[in-house]
Amino acid sequence: MNRDESTVTYRRAEPGDAGKIMELLRELAEFEGVADNFKITQDTLRQWLETKALEGVLAFRADEPAGLATFYTTCSTFRGKVGRYIEDLYVRGKFRRRGIGSNLMDMILMTASERDACRVSWQCLDWNTVGLDFYLGRGAKLVEEWLTLGMTIS
Repeated sequence: MNRDESTVTYRRAEPGDAGKIMELLRELAEFEGVADNFKITQDTLRQWLETKALEGVLAFRADEPAGLATFYTTCSTFRGKVGRYIEDLYVRGKFRRRGIGSNLMDMILMTASERDACRVSWQCLDWNTVGLDFYLGRGAKLVEEWLTLGMTIS
């Protein structure tokens, strides 16, 4: 773990954490400018955590949620191994620059390693230079030959 270990605690997210996670995800949606698209319900989030469709790690300072990482399992059919996709990595503004984001990332990498994953991947908005600098500074590489595509279904 990195800086500020003595005042921040980390633990795996549990279904009962759905309310805390919703609060952090709402803040992240506002930060990303997509709060109007925030539709997930606490019941859906709880169900995903129960079935491990989504997993997570929470950071707390005292009893206050300070940050969150959510991720899920992917598969590499070519390599025959699982991977991890980071859906969200968020640290509240007042808790940034204390090593919390690095610790959350380390925990995801650790779970990926424990499951013999072949890769961890994620997306970062092109305007989020602080996030890009954070990821690149940790050794991440831009995968330029692949383009992200998507379709909205409903």
